[in-house]
Amino acid sequence: MNKNTFLSILLSFASILFTLILAELFITYKFVKIEFENQTNLSKKYKILNQKVQRQNADNKNYTFYNFVDYKFYLDHNYKKENVVYPLSNISNKKTYFCSKNNSIKFIESDKFGFNNSNSKYLSKFYDIILIGDSFGFGVCVNKSDNIVSKLDALNLNTLNLSSSGNGLIANFATLKEYSKYFNSKTNIILWYEGNDFHNTQDEYNSKILSKYIKDKNFSQNLFKNQETIDRDLTNFYQKIIDKENFIILKYKFEFKKIISLYYSRQLITKNKIFVPSYFNLVDYKNNEYYLDIISYIFLEMKRITSDLNSELIVVYLPDYWRYEKLSDKNLNKLRNKNYKRKKDEIISILEKTNTRYIDIENVFSNLRDPLVFFDDEDDPHYNRLGYDLVANEIYSFLK
Repeated sequence: MNKNTFLSILLSFASILFTLILAELFITYKFVKIEFENQTNLSKKYKILNQKVQRQNADNKNYTFYNFVDYKFYLDHNYKKENVVYPLSNISNKKTYFCSKNNSIKFIESDKFGFNNSNSKYLSKFYDIILIGDSFGFGVCVNKSDNIVSKLDALNLNTLNLSSSGNGLIANFATLKEYSKYFNSKTNIILWYEGNDFHNTQDEYNSKILSKYIKDKNFSQNLFKNQETIDRDLTNFYQKIIDKENFIILKYKFEFKKIISLYYSRQLITKNKIFVPSYFNLVDYKNNEYYLDIISYIFLEMKRITSDLNSELIVVYLPDYWRYEKLSDKNLNKLRNKNYKRKKDEIISILEKTNTRYIDIENVFSNLRDPLVFFDDEDDPHYNRLGYDLVANEIYSFLK
């Protein structure tokens, strides 16, 4: 090989490498950095929301927000004080914003532990059911009388709601460990929502605090007796969102190693998209098998804990809106259906291997003519009152 040929090859290689790195920088800035900042810069969004809330409630400013996962992540990653906790509920005994739709803002009154119950619920010495889940258990955007717990109460199943929006399986597991031992219950029901619970579990395993519930069987924040700290931390957090300009939970940082290795370009090629799942998006996830093992471990631990409490564990499998929405592209429909089947098969297989009893709501929905009548809409793909009524009746039938 002569010198000119070698230099041409070297120059071509350098040009290709330079072009690839430029493309990586563009992808990182255009898709990842901007998306990341959109998710973390909350001040503008919540100031607008705060103004709407004040206009609707001019005579009553004693309210708080219910920001789903945001406050949990913030407290986990930014507060260094020893007495700060990772909350699994909201501020106690306060009017709580939790939904805005069609120019109507909905509130609930949180109970003394920050959950969606009336305080009179805690007068009971025994519960038929303790329900632990995410926004579907909490009952986002439906009247309190229309959520799963109220429907179960109407069926004479005294039910305590320990659900919190944004929960994944590890947060549900933590809630079981922190709260359930203080209440006598015949049944502990855990909701599994196929729309995001697997990804939420991945996110939560990367939480400094939540991961301790997996790694240390004896770990506890003693949340049941620590509501004052929860109230203080969350009050400070919500106030900072309103008061501080450009409130940012976590700043994005360019990572040299990822850029040089063309990390996001490879993600775009192999996965056909740039996916920013949550605030933990800069954390490398391990393979699915790793998390399936964690999920198996959690269900086994849940069974052990509930058994020690003389209670039974039941998992309710909830289907996602997008499972039923018809897509115009037939190939996408097939791919979508295949992915949902795989995800469900993995979880059901774990439940059966761990001998965990479960209620398959997806099977019920899929055998009906139009499952979408049980959902709100694609902008808010939670269940409506009909959907929650069906879930409650399926639980009732299963237990009876």
